[in-house]
Amino acid sequence: MPDLPAESLAAYERLWTTEKDCYSLVRVEFPDGRSFHDIYHLDGTYSTLADDDLNRSVVERMRAAGVPVLEPDAWVLSQKLKEFEYLWTSGPNAYLVVRYLRPDELPRDVIYDEGGDYYSVYEEAVRHAVVERMIAAGAQLIAVDEARIYDGDGFSALQRQGDDQLAREHDEDVNGVRLFSLLIQPSFEAWSSWRLFRIYPESSSPFHVVRFLTWRHGSPLSFRERVRLPYAEQGWSLRWIRNEVPLDNAYCDQMLARLSRIQAPAFASLLYEYGQLGCDGTSYRLTAGSSQPVSEWVWWEEGPEEWKDLIGAVNEVCVEFERRRLALGKSSAASDCVSANVPVAGIATASGR
Repeated sequence: MPDLPAESLAAYERLWTTEKDCYSLVRVEFPDGRSFHDIYHLDGTYSTLADDDLNRSVVERMRAAGVPVLEPDAWVLSQKLKEFEYLWTSGPNAYLVVRYLRPDELPRDVIYDEGGDYYSVYEEAVRHAVVERMIAAGAQLIAVDEARIYDGDGFSALQRQGDDQLAREHDEDVNGVRLFSLLIQPSFEAWSSWRLFRIYPESSSPFHVVRFLTWRHGSPLSFRERVRLPYAEQGWSLRWIRNEVPLDNAYCDQMLARLSRIQAPAFASLLYEYGQLGCDGTSYRLTAGSSQPVSEWVWWEEGPEEWKDLIGAVNEVCVEFERRRLALGKSSAASDCVSANVPVAGIATASGR
């Protein structure tokens, strides 16, 4: 064996002496036949030994000390089983295992808790090991036809309905003017919007209010009820979440003055030959004013560098809006602060939502 730097071996000495029971060696293979070993700690952290001489020396000493060597498949299984172990030990009766049957494909097992959150199990070896242990521990297993209980087109249509209605939201119920609005358009979640108004009550001084609007899809049935019914019978519908939060005039005056001083080039998009777009992510539409003149900025994710001051300031404002919205919900008697609709003088109560 060639001579190796003492400091290199000393760095790994504790692995094969004092803490050998906390580690596993995992053999990693390449298509060209080369292989090496990674050293994994129980918490998932690992060291890769890229130097061949150091690799051989450390691995030999760790194996001689009794550290187990796992093949790649065995390593995947052992790690995955650790991830799911709490499901069949801490409360198996709280879980329902649904086996989705799919034509011409292997079944897909999904583990649901009482709240409807889920854990998908894809690897075949892991799927059998996890499900077998959960069933043995008392979890319930049901098999369903995936195409019968889930309608992707139906759900997509419901999502489009909510997003389209939110994007077309009008302000006829407001006795005032809209100062600015921000439409937030994530790819895989419900859209939402912030709209800042200056309200002009008939018998008092003007004040400001910000309106938050989004939607959720929901069913009156529990998951354990829905999973046994065809999608059309599960009662899915849109639930609108609408908050109106009063803002003090001093804060709004200071915030609007700051925004009005920011310079954002009108033709920044022309600096990018193919624009700034990507797969998925979130798009934003900021509109300042509600009558002439109106300014509008549309961007994706972080947006162009030339607008960073404007986008950063708008992000800070929305963080403050959200803080006040949640604080208002907690101070009210509403059981769900997110869906609490706090009436504000000057804004009519929403109907039909």
